[in-house]
Amino acid sequence: MRRLAGLLLVGLIAFGATGCTVPMNGITGVSVDQDGNLVIVLAWCGRQPDGVSVYHDKYPEDPTPETYDPDASGPANPPIDDASYLAPRVADETASFRLDAPGNGWRAEQQIPSFDPATT
Repeated sequence: MRRLAGLLLVGLIAFGATGCTVPMNGITGVSVDQDGNLVIVLAWCGRQPDGVSVYHDKYPEDPTPETYDPDASGPANPPIDDASYLAPRVADETASFRLDAPGNGWRAEQQIPSFDPATT
């Protein structure tokens, strides 16, 4: 019985040590409204987001060679910022706004770029 209790305790400790993750507080996505405009949609729990950043990877596929050294080379496929938006105070835990014409208090931090439909 002691052996079984000891194994169970070791298993619980191992599971607890390896099962830790950063808590997910929300989700973000891109959708299309009834007129075909790109829309950012958000839902969260707790503290609302300060803003939203839209970016894409520099290369469509990961070009990382087997000999890649991130300490010497920097990121293999760096993100390219497309747009950043500042959030207003929101009473609910959901929000949405058009990418090209933010409303409902959302503000673009810089000029909104035109997006290339071929870039995903």
